[in-house]
Amino acid sequence: MRRPRPPCSPASATASTSRRSPDARSVAGARHRPAWRRRRGSSRSRRTPLPPERGTSLAPTRAWALEHLDRPLTLADLARHARISVRTLTGRFHAETGLSPLQRLLHRRVDRARELLETTGLPMDQVAGRSGLGSADSLRKHLVSRVGLTPTAYRASFTQVNG
Repeated sequence: MRRPRPPCSPASATASTSRRSPDARSVAGARHRPAWRRRRGSSRSRRTPLPPERGTSLAPTRAWALEHLDRPLTLADLARHARISVRTLTGRFHAETGLSPLQRLLHRRVDRARELLETTGLPMDQVAGRSGLGSADSLRKHLVSRVGLTPTAYRASFTQVNG
């Protein structure tokens, strides 16, 4: 809910727009700004970030997600499996892995696609479907951004299929 702005008096309008030094103008502007509009440092900006913890509280949920990579998974699905809120899941997941849950899923999906490209002769649409990337276009986009090769070039370079 937004608070209404108090009316600005002509004196304060001229004080903040006069040709004073920049420091004086910012002080004058801050003085006439309502308290709720003044800039303050938040407690988050003052804290120094700690290195991420490597906990295992979400290990069962991460393993479950790996088993279901071929399905569309949302944050709500992951939170439901972990029996915590989405906000708590996101915070814990980032603390444990250094990535957001959806970034981690994307990395795992690209890894699965790479594995399928190396070990099978499946068409690109099936590789994309089994890895959870959806379509061959999505597979191409994510593989090029992560590895620098198209799926066809990746398969040609790293294939382990006999014959």
